[in-house]
Amino acid sequence: MKSVASLGIIALTVLFSGCARRASTVAETETPEQVRQELVQLERRLIVAVQRKDMDTLNEIWAPEYFGTAPTGRTVTKADLMSAVKGGAIQLDTLDTDGLYVRLFGDVAVMTGHAQVKSIVSGEDLSNSYRGTGIFVKRNGRWQIAGVHVGPDQPTSSMMPSRK
Repeated sequence: MKSVASLGIIALTVLFSGCARRASTVAETETPEQVRQELVQLERRLIVAVQRKDMDTLNEIWAPEYFGTAPTGRTVTKADLMSAVKGGAIQLDTLDTDGLYVRLFGDVAVMTGHAQVKSIVSGEDLSNSYRGTGIFVKRNGRWQIAGVHVGPDQPTSSMMPSRK
């Protein structure tokens, strides 16, 4: 069984999984800014889905092959996320995002950004400031999240290359 800390990605995944449903009339020539705006608007819906344990909505959001990496370095699958939400292991109180940037590659979107999260996962307070990257795939006129990598907001000096 994965550690409690590895489930922290559940709350953070919401940052990058704001793309549950799309209208079929949306033009295929969307700009990164249009996609970014759509993701920001749908983010609130996803927070509510986690809070209400809306498994149907969450099933649409996370692609079947979803694979994420938590700040602890542990990996999480869609099955892990669905089980944790359904079992009540997560309490997501707030998620405030900023600095969201989207790049489009055909039916793939990559979004980076920052989130201030207030959450408790399996009794452990995981409230913190995070940075992350989400990978989305467009299928049947809607975006699904295929993966997320979440890390600390500020890198440590040992993570930065030296400049000489």
